[in-house]
Amino acid sequence: MMISCAKETVTVTGDSAGPMGEVTIALASVDGHQNALPVKSAVEGPDAGDFKIEIFNAEGVRLYRDTYANSENKKIPLNAGEYRLLASHGKALGVGFDAIYFAADRNFTVRPQTAETIEATARMANVKVAVDFGKNLDTYYAGHYARVKNPQVQDYLQFDQDETRAGYIPAGDLTLEVYANVDGTWKYYKAPAKTYSPNDFVTFNVDIDPRQGDLTVGIKIDDTEDLVEEEIKVPSAYAPGDAPVIVFSGFDGSRNLNFTEAVDYQGTQADFVVEAGIASCVLDITSDYLSAKGLPASVDLVTAEESVRTQFAEYGIRWNGGLDGARIGSLDLSGLGKNVYDPENPFSASLSLTVTDKAEKKAVSEVYALTQVPPQISVDIHDYNAFARRIEGLTANVPVGNPAAYELQYSSDNSVWVSVPVKSVDGQNISYDVISGLEPATGYSFRTVYNGNEASAQTAGALTTEQALQVGNSGFEEWTESSFTYDIKLSASDFTYTWYQPWTDASSAWWDVNSKVSMPSSGVGGVTNMHVKSCHTASYSTDSYEKSRSAHIYSVKVGSLAVDVGGSGTVYVGEIFIGKSDDKGNHSSDGHSFGSRPDAFSFFYKYQPVNDEKFYFKLELKSADGTVLYSVEESNGPSSSDWKKYEIPFNYGSINKKAASIFISFKSSSASNPSVNNASKLEVAGSDIKAHFGSSLRIDDLEMIYK
Repeated sequence: MMISCAKETVTVTGDSAGPMGEVTIALASVDGHQNALPVKSAVEGPDAGDFKIEIFNAEGVRLYRDTYANSENKKIPLNAGEYRLLASHGKALGVGFDAIYFAADRNFTVRPQTAETIEATARMANVKVAVDFGKNLDTYYAGHYARVKNPQVQDYLQFDQDETRAGYIPAGDLTLEVYANVDGTWKYYKAPAKTYSPNDFVTFNVDIDPRQGDLTVGIKIDDTEDLVEEEIKVPSAYAPGDAPVIVFSGFDGSRNLNFTEAVDYQGTQADFVVEAGIASCVLDITSDYLSAKGLPASVDLVTAEESVRTQFAEYGIRWNGGLDGARIGSLDLSGLGKNVYDPENPFSASLSLTVTDKAEKKAVSEVYALTQVPPQISVDIHDYNAFARRIEGLTANVPVGNPAAYELQYSSDNSVWVSVPVKSVDGQNISYDVISGLEPATGYSFRTVYNGNEASAQTAGALTTEQALQVGNSGFEEWTESSFTYDIKLSASDFTYTWYQPWTDASSAWWDVNSKVSMPSSGVGGVTNMHVKSCHTASYSTDSYEKSRSAHIYSVKVGSLAVDVGGSGTVYVGEIFIGKSDDKGNHSSDGHSFGSRPDAFSFFYKYQPVNDEKFYFKLELKSADGTVLYSVEESNGPSSSDWKKYEIPFNYGSINKKAASIFISFKSSSASNPSVNNASKLEVAGSDIKAHFGSSLRIDDLEMIYK
């Protein structure tokens, strides 16, 4: 444009112009780089002689113009000073398949009384463009073409579907527009503008994947130094026909959307594509909820003031400014979830769009409905979730709403509420972490709070923690001493001795012993050493861990002969267990009611085995229907001459049932053939007695541990 407006004068010669010099123009061969493209050009590189040569002074005044053929080797006199050489071929602002434009533009200096040669190399000074349509586009669509535009010029390059030539357009911000006949409707897409430089060779590779319904635009720039590739996805759903097209997304088949607070409705929107440019886009919205907030029932999105846009955005209805003349726009409804649900006044609206283009073509949408619905949650709470000092295994399902916005809280007084930590969220399902640090036998209420709005809190249930129960007579301080009489036949005297049972009140007893298995009631013989003929297997011991007594169980051999040396007889293993025994020392019942689930169990023991025997221990916790909730059986109880603590953690495989009963058993030996030391002494109830005793186990201070 500067050239076309420049003043043209004749060459100044003579001394009156001041000191002068001479210049000779040497235009190098035209760069043939453009011929390296795979797309054939419409024109060949021009001859150097056809170039136009122009010289301008520092003020932009043209001093010289002629062809290079007439200027080559010619000495051109110029006053000393600064100049600009422009060698060009073609139109600088030309557009077309033959509109290649070459130019060499350089500044030079003329010195007095010198003759210099000014060299310049002309290169293509506009952008060469080709479009390659892919085989899918050619195969699946009846017609297609593309246009390349520069907003600085009125003309554009159009590439029909069978066009193989390259065209030329001035450098600058270029835009690709793709048109395709999709199912009988002409679709359109405008790629974002991108800046291209002189001497760029741009190939647009355009194709469509029929499975995806997306146009793929590949842009390749090759300028001898750099290779730039770009991929653009063009969704065909956005491509309009000749008239404006409005597409609503995110609604059901009945054009309804039920939305909930704190949910992101990404993709819920109305898109409008207007080939001729948007003139107006009127939103008509009927809503008592919004009108009460002062929002208008009709608004033109093109001319709406910023304050109106801001007001609508507060309720999740948004659009961008600058829609006037745009070919693509949208009404974004993804933020509807920011509206706080009010059961007395829930959000509802019906809306439609009317889009008019610059050619006065119009599109009117169907009416779409928006209805706000409350969130919903179902918390799975059962009595078995509550242990003595913790609650675990709570889950919830959120059929409506955002699971991440729900908070489960608990309280023991319905005043101070504590949040339950979330372990995981899987889709609409929530799993909660263990609630620890609770008090036994305490009631806890649960509620849910959605999106931090305590005013809408809902009751979720209640639980009472289990008691931190202990087994009865856990320190074995309570014992009953009973007299036992052994009838010696053929003798005027009977043998009477004391035996021991671990209770003071039989009606509330927890424990029993198997002593009567080794206590036959009669036999023949003398009256000496009677404990080798009939002897108990359990008693209390004055050797205890902390208090005055412990439980003492031991193996013993009894037979028909009252002798100190070994002989015939049977070895009986001592046992103390929770339950009841019959008159022969056998179990008549096992277990005692017990409604808690401990986390661990511990006891203190001393064990003096014979022949490296091991003591036996078993614990079993059952539900009311007899399901075993936890069981441990130990046949390798180690020896210890000092009091030693033994602790066992409880690992429940399932927590979906409450405990109802507990069974514990201790035995003096787990050996299949237990041994004894003949005529040995053992402390029983604080005194030593003599019998054929074997392994000896003392037990004290049983404790159920609750964490």
